[in-house]
Amino acid sequence: MEEQNNQNTVSDDSQMTKKERRELKKQQKEEDKVKRVRSKKTKRVVSWVVVLVLLGGVVWAMAYFGGKGVERDDSGTVILSTDITTEDWIKGNPNAELVLVEYSDFQCPACGAYYPLVKQLSEDFGDRLAIVYRHFPLITIHKNAELAARASEAAGKQGKFWEMHDVIFETQSAWSNLNREEAEKSFVSIAERLDLNVTQFVAHLNADDIANAVNDDIASARSSAVNATPTFFLNGKKLTNPNSYEAFKEIIQNSLSASELDQGAGAESESN
Repeated sequence: MEEQNNQNTVSDDSQMTKKERRELKKQQKEEDKVKRVRSKKTKRVVSWVVVLVLLGGVVWAMAYFGGKGVERDDSGTVILSTDITTEDWIKGNPNAELVLVEYSDFQCPACGAYYPLVKQLSEDFGDRLAIVYRHFPLITIHKNAELAARASEAAGKQGKFWEMHDVIFETQSAWSNLNREEAEKSFVSIAERLDLNVTQFVAHLNADDIANAVNDDIASARSSAVNATPTFFLNGKKLTNPNSYEAFKEIIQNSLSASELDQGAGAESESN
């Protein structure tokens, strides 16, 4: 039966006109083209699936291994891994009831947006709140962030860390997209405005101890599971970044109120 069918097919092909043969070939070519396109699409989809699976694995590994060894409280909140020392840049009363530690990147737009909020908190709460700034430059996406961190440290050598800190944030848009040479000139210009010894500033800018100070902060950030900027810790506990000044102020105020209650309870216990 199969041989008969084949014979009929050959017979039919031989009876086709030239025009019909051309149409048949054209149709076959179109079908082949469709098959090739489908094949390419399938390969592309498979490739993307593989990429997504790999990325998912990387993200999981970062979350898993990065979180291992990180100290947490009973609620699962990450605890700051390194104590505040005299090596830190502290604004306000070092013995304040509350200490707000910020891991930040001078070139980070979000950090720039939080800068005035943190500054206002310092003004509003005065001696009751200390601000600590630590560097966490995201050098893979912010090409001048590490240099900016160095500039602030270099200014700190002459007693003007916080002044440089403020101007760097306030001029963020002016230097962020410059090449390294131009960005360095921009920071030198700021140093001049702050009446720093420019020769010393430039020397410190490229000094090993300045680089080490920045790297120490980066190591501290990583050991505390910091993976974004800005990241805040209030009295050693990691915060979820508030979305407004009022929300931030409320967090500080609530913490102060809780501290007052604890102190009152402690005093009452001692009197008894």
